[in-house]
Amino acid sequence: MSFLPALGAVAGLLIGFMTGRATSRRVRNAEVGFTAGLPAEQADFAQRNPRFLEIWPSLQKSIDHAFSRKFAADKPEDRVTYTLGRLVVEDFMEIMVVAANGYGLAALKLLRPMFEAMVTAKHLRQNPAEVQRFLDYYHVHQRKAIQLAKQAKVDLSARISKEDQVKIEETYQHIRHHYVGTTCDDCGAQGPLVSWTKTDMVTMAREAGMEKAVLGLYFLPTLQIHTTPTRMVTRLEETSEGIAFISGPQRKAADAALVGAHMCLALTLEEQERHFNLGLNIEEIRRGYQHAWPVTAKKEDAQADE
Repeated sequence: MSFLPALGAVAGLLIGFMTGRATSRRVRNAEVGFTAGLPAEQADFAQRNPRFLEIWPSLQKSIDHAFSRKFAADKPEDRVTYTLGRLVVEDFMEIMVVAANGYGLAALKLLRPMFEAMVTAKHLRQNPAEVQRFLDYYHVHQRKAIQLAKQAKVDLSARISKEDQVKIEETYQHIRHHYVGTTCDDCGAQGPLVSWTKTDMVTMAREAGMEKAVLGLYFLPTLQIHTTPTRMVTRLEETSEGIAFISGPQRKAADAALVGAHMCLALTLEEQERHFNLGLNIEEIRRGYQHAWPVTAKKEDAQADE
């Protein structure tokens, strides 16, 4: 059996999801002998991180206070701040699940989008004039998906009508000038930007006071997301019989990823408080982080004093 004929259908389903046209189906409850978690790893996680579990109920209460509420806003910057913050929370929950089950490198991979969302939200809150440029980049991605589908000879007409595809192209042509910049410093050639902004992530992180976290929370996770020699070497070790693949749980990476995720979450909650005045107890959130990870918190305080 070949999966190749089904790839076009899978692409259509994903495009449907990305364009808001995905459909959901009710699944009937069924008795299945399947468990997705690893109870032994979860128990080991609890033994390694008792201080985090002590403050988790308080942290969860702060999350609920910030995001489990009716949200209505007319300003685009309000919607972006709230939604990016909510995505950070979802990233944190995903990291906690895989970290608690010993999948440390999976947790590390999730740190990049979490860090990026946190830093981007802060950047846009400080630069509200850029919010519309950020939102309009959605149309660039729509157009890019359609162009890629044409190159791959995938017919998307069942998901995106020909008329809608024409409208997407027209919208792109109307806004494309916002996403053009210098692509060659030597000759000054102009071309499409690779992102919605000319400001790179390191600069954004520096503006947010997070420059020192770029290496651990952004660059190293990127090397694990993509197919790189670093990702390969990370999983290999030399033995008396030769090179072997390292299997089993990655507990140190899991705990390190959770520390980074907790920091991103705490800073995101602070941003939500600054923007919306929700009445969050920021000092309690900070104390919770310091209690959960006392060694890391002391190192960060020392670096901040440098």
